[in-house]
Amino acid sequence: MFFKKPIHRSFLYIPRFYSPINDPEERKKHKFGFKPMLSQKKKKYSNLFLWGIVILIILYFLIKSQLI
Repeated sequence: MFFKKPIHRSFLYIPRFYSPINDPEERKKHKFGFKPMLSQKKKKYSNLFLWGIVILIILYFLIKSQLI
């Protein structure tokens, strides 16, 4: 026997025609860049930036130790 999955309780309160883009609060969030994609890109760039700084510090100490 195949049974339908029960609908989660939170979906009962959301009308079917609801779309987050039409919601004024969600529009504000899109304007200010609270999208998950944007935050992931920022994380990637900050991660690369940190690795760049670490590599520069290591190179600095290697060059400094060779000169002594």
